[in-house]
This record gives sequence, structure tokens and C-alpha cells, in this order.
Amino acid sequence: MRNDTRETIRRLMRWVVSHPIPITWRSNSPMPSPHGRKGRKRGSTGYDLVSRGVYEPGDDPRTIDWNATAQVGGQEICTVQYREPRDVKFFVLVDCGKSMEFGTYRTVKRLLAAELTGSIIKSAEETGDRVGLVAYSEQHVERFLPVKAAKVMLFPSVATVVEASAIERAKQRRGQRGGATADDGKTGLMKALRAVNQYSRSLIFIISDFIHMSEDEKVMLKKAAVRHDVVCICVQDLRQRELPDAFGLYTFQDMSTGKVQSVWSTKNNREKFKANFELWRTSLTAFFRQAHCDWTEISTHEGEAAFPKLMRLFAGHRR
Repeated sequence: MRNDTRETIRRLMRWVVSHPIPITWRSNSPMPSPHGRKGRKRGSTGYDLVSRGVYEPGDDPRTIDWNATAQVGGQEICTVQYREPRDVKFFVLVDCGKSMEFGTYRTVKRLLAAELTGSIIKSAEETGDRVGLVAYSEQHVERFLPVKAAKVMLFPSVATVVEASAIERAKQRRGQRGGATADDGKTGLMKALRAVNQYSRSLIFIISDFIHMSEDEKVMLKKAAVRHDVVCICVQDLRQRELPDAFGLYTFQDMSTGKVQSVWSTKNNREKFKANFELWRTSLTAFFRQAHCDWTEISTHEGEAAFPKLMRLFAGHRR
């Protein structure tokens, strides 16, 4: 690991630890503690109360709540139903493709994704839940970290996203001979979703810019949303949304395809550029709603200003 990479990881870890997200929702695990140990109140079964009712012939006698029956004077026999709580599994799927290397304010999208990954895992640590991570690129799953306690996953997950530079990865692959794998027609996102679909119902965060999503990817994401609770976090940069408010000739390169195009920054072109982005955003929002996925947008320049968005996003899960 290079010295600049180590310093980047240390800086991100300091940022994550010093900017915790307040947890306003409960874990599915009984009595979560900050140290990840599952406990329960004295005299409690540790199970979640689901409903109360009146005993009828044929019901299981073990469901009778004798204390509640005594409180009503024995006029009716009360029953209670419990549900066995289970650990909540988090999966964080992080896009580390070429387009994530773009950024003009504060940081690039990939390092913003590393900040968000750390914040999510830190939140899971506070509730004592377990986390897995999948870093993927355009055609590959770059690294898969199996589900473990959030406390031990925090540093490896942030380090994985920081080290997953598409530029360095491309240099390494050019230097390898015979190392290419057969293309099975699946993209990196599809392979990542296939990996997490092997697990039981989980809370899945997908952090990506969602540029150039194929129809096959959309179909697989819809299927994953049926099985899991999927949250999509769309990372962006200001220059994806609008051109600089100044006259001049600007040259753009598509980081995924390498295509280069020059554009005059006139008022008319700036309006067209913004309108094209809004059209793409509207289409993406409609897809997320159709797929029943929660989603939010976070830009590279926001920093701490993104916290309210994350808190609102988290508040809708596992209440």
C-alpha cells in the first residue's frame, strides 16, 4: 500500500469517526448494544411482541399470558404472540468504475463513496449488526468481503474503496498477460447483485453514479428489490449537472467510453446541458420508483451537508 493511499484512508477514517450519523431507528436485533453484544432485559425472552388476543379452543396453551389474564379478573384468557428477532444484514455495493474517478469539488465520486460506506458501516456498528461489502467495476467484482461484525469491517471496507482506483487497476491489467477472464455478458453490478442474492433478506445500499445503466441491470435490480430492501445512493458532481457560468470552449471526456467532445459554454448550451441532465434524472427517478427502491442524491461538494439526507433515508428503514 502506497503512502498517499495510507494517508487517504487515515483521513477518511478520522472523518467517519468524527461525523457519526445519529441513529433514530431500532435494529431488528434484541437489545443492541454499542459493543455489538446482543443482550436482553432480566426476565425477558428477548423476543418481539407481535399481538395480543383472546384464547380460543385449539390455540396453543403456551401462548396464554397469565399475568394479563389475572389483570382482567379471569373473565377471559389472554394470549400473546411473539416473533423471534433476527440479525439484520447490511450489504454495501460500491461502484468503483472509471466514471467514479470524476470530481471537481472537494473530492472525487469514489472517495465520496468511501465516506458514505464508512458512515453506513459506523451506523451498523452502533446497532450491533453485520455488514458485507462488494466493490465492483464495469465488468468485474473487484472485491467481495463476506458478512462480519460492523466493528471489524469498518477499516477494511473503507480501504477497499480507496484502493479500488480504476486508473491503477487499468495499469495493472495492461501489465498482466493472459489474466483476462472470459466475458459472460454480465456487468459488474449484475455480478454484485448475484453475489448478495445468495443471502437471506438484507438491507442493501448501492452507491454509484448510475450512469449508462443497461436494461439487463435494471431488470436484475428490480428482482433484487423484491427479495431485499434496496437503497440507492446516487453520487454526483456539480459539473455533471451544469456547465460553468462563463464563456469559453470546454472539452469533455466520457470516462467510461473515452469519447471526447468540445462544447462552447454559451447560455443556450448551458441550458441544454442542464435540461439533458434533468431528463436523465427524471428517467432514473421513475425507474427507482417503479423498482420500489429508496434513493437519494449526494454531491461531492456537500460534505457534512449530506447528513440530513442520510438521516432521512435511514429513518425509513427498520423502525
